[in-house]
Amino acid sequence: MRKLPRSYRPPGTHRSTGVFAVAMAYADGVTRAQARHRLASGEWRAGVGDGIRLDSDAPHRLAPLVAAMLTWTDGVLLRESAAIAHGLAIDVPVLPVHVWVPGNRRPRAGMVPHRYDLDPDDVVALPYRRATSRVRTMHDVHAHLPARQVDELIALSIIRGDVTSASLEEHRRARPGCWGNGQLARLSDETRDGALSHPERVVVSLLRRAKIRGWTVNTPVHDERGLIGVVDVLFEECRLAIEINGYAYHSVAGFERDHEKINRLALQGFTHLAFTARAVQDRPDRVIDQINDALALLRRE
Repeated sequence: MRKLPRSYRPPGTHRSTGVFAVAMAYADGVTRAQARHRLASGEWRAGVGDGIRLDSDAPHRLAPLVAAMLTWTDGVLLRESAAIAHGLAIDVPVLPVHVWVPGNRRPRAGMVPHRYDLDPDDVVALPYRRATSRVRTMHDVHAHLPARQVDELIALSIIRGDVTSASLEEHRRARPGCWGNGQLARLSDETRDGALSHPERVVVSLLRRAKIRGWTVNTPVHDERGLIGVVDVLFEECRLAIEINGYAYHSVAGFERDHEKINRLALQGFTHLAFTARAVQDRPDRVIDQINDALALLRRE
């Protein structure tokens, strides 16, 4: 029987994570008895699927993805797993690993198989793994993340150009009957008018429901000195500017900028209304009443 050094790793072991598949060890001449002994003694640590690492190696965040790809070598990383593989700045769990596979597969430890139509153009090759493209991944993530988490992500995604209202709708239509389409439809509808943050999208929904027209979202306003700022909701004709503010801590500089913006808007003849995110969420009728009152007053002038 071949004697294995304690630090034995089979050829092909992933360099960064130290992960290998037991089949790789068998192909290198390791017997099943030797493999069982190393696992039982704790020298080898079993991970996702067929993945194994040495006990002396520190766990690596990408290890589950590598192990999944070594287990299902014909698979493609999907959804949150693809987002991690692309290094996207999204706070998602590593487990379970979501993998597209051809044919029927049973779930493995820490791995979830998915089988549906996947366009070859949506697949890219990354080091040690295949994954859905960045564009496809971002749209899949917006379909499947929990509502609260996706509401925090959507504004950044739009600003970075990862998704648009139109692209979310296009992705929904391309996968009829798929789970998550309801969320894609909601996000596409809520961002159609340019609203970014969740409170902004709530206000847009309230304005639509109340059949109030004549507004734009995230509109730059200028004076003779240049850009005053971007107004969350603007009624240009009535010169009404509406801001929705959270409770996040403001630096002294930010506090000064906010007041400078309000003052410059006033000097340009704008009436300024400010609502907290909590008021928008908890007292929507009061918010709409105040907007209607302001519009009525301004239209009489």
